[in-house]
Amino acid sequence: MYTPRHFLQPDHGLQLDFMRRHSFAALVTTDEAGRPHATHVPVMVEERPEGLGLLFHLACANPQAQQLDGREALCIFSGPHAYISPSLYEQPLSVPTWNYIAVHASGTGQLIRTEAETLAVLEQLILQT
Repeated sequence: MYTPRHFLQPDHGLQLDFMRRHSFAALVTTDEAGRPHATHVPVMVEERPEGLGLLFHLACANPQAQQLDGREALCIFSGPHAYISPSLYEQPLSVPTWNYIAVHASGTGQLIRTEAETLAVLEQLILQT
């Protein structure tokens, strides 16, 4: 995601808070041919000793589930957005823009393989909403 330096938010705590408040995210992977696939899923964000963990559920019938294990994935958390008219700027020769807040989180996918773990994730996702 292109982010001008003055719009970067380096505060990890604010990023986590945003991800938790806007937890319905787009999960993006690519198949063997490099074609992108996306599924919108509720996501639970966990802080772990080894780093951030994102938990979500995909149906086994969803082909994207097979594109996750051991492969790179991107989760896009989107928040408020709005059109900004040039008439709102102090400089008369300004261009319109679209302001938005988003966090992109990427990492390596890992499938949960047991029924007990799957049920635990589903229960936590349900309780989160």
